[in-house]
Amino acid sequence: MLRLYLNPRNWPSAMGLALFRFLHLVLPFSVKLRLCRGLGRLMYRALPSRRHIVDVNLSLCFPEWDEAQRQRFAKRNFEHWGIALLETAMGWWGNTGAAVDNLTVSGAEHFEAAVAQGKGVLLLGAHFSTIDLAGTLFRSHFGHELPIHAVYRLQKSELLNAHMIKGRLKHVSSCVSKDDMRQLVRLVRRKEIVWYAPDHDFGQQNSVFAPFFGQTAATLTATSKLAAMSGAPVVLMEHHRNPDDLGYTLNFFPLDDSFPTKDDVTDATSVNQILEHGIMCAPEQYMWMHRRFKTQPDLPKNALYEK
Repeated sequence: MLRLYLNPRNWPSAMGLALFRFLHLVLPFSVKLRLCRGLGRLMYRALPSRRHIVDVNLSLCFPEWDEAQRQRFAKRNFEHWGIALLETAMGWWGNTGAAVDNLTVSGAEHFEAAVAQGKGVLLLGAHFSTIDLAGTLFRSHFGHELPIHAVYRLQKSELLNAHMIKGRLKHVSSCVSKDDMRQLVRLVRRKEIVWYAPDHDFGQQNSVFAPFFGQTAATLTATSKLAAMSGAPVVLMEHHRNPDDLGYTLNFFPLDDSFPTKDDVTDATSVNQILEHGIMCAPEQYMWMHRRFKTQPDLPKNALYEK
């Protein structure tokens, strides 16, 4: 970490992280919440390209909404991603306060039953705005005895990446790069609990086309292949901030016992359906600014997002 701080290329990131950590530690939660919500509103105005992506995604997934509905929802979505900075700080540096004191957990019996099978668990997640707080919420309810391994995607900034891994290692046994398939397979074969998010578009390689909110989406086949390899049950963990901003909720939803089948499209559809179910618990807190539909059959990459 010291080497990264001494590198001049990382000094802007270092100053930003230091300032944000200082504010996180000294300001009351309510003040930080207002500041980050305001930052989200600023992001909405300052990032027109991301705003366009959100609008395209919403028009594809919710065609019944008119433009005014999409715009109102998009503004709330950006506010939540402003607040995500606060929740990331809470996950990395502590000072969780009301987050764990006002935690509601639903469906924990599904996760506990999956663990009890002794085959490991494929714990599905998604890119909710509370993703870096989820480990704190999980540990506050289940304790620190259960080993869990989290799959992550490398960040462009080395310093940010180092802080992300260090922060997440407070709540998980190891962090595994999404590109390290050998380690991922080892963990699954050892009947461990692996937590990962299969909701992004990584192209056609290792994917099939399956519906996601009614729109064709390139969907990874890894979940069904790992489940078939290990016999591990699959459970979705959804997490969100409650509407009153005073607490958080963890929801657990099991995938049907018939999963996996021998059909990749059927299995990918099942995974997308349970992701949809989780997202609709708090849709405004999902990462709609990701190009989820950039890969389409018989269309150039990103064709749906061209203006």
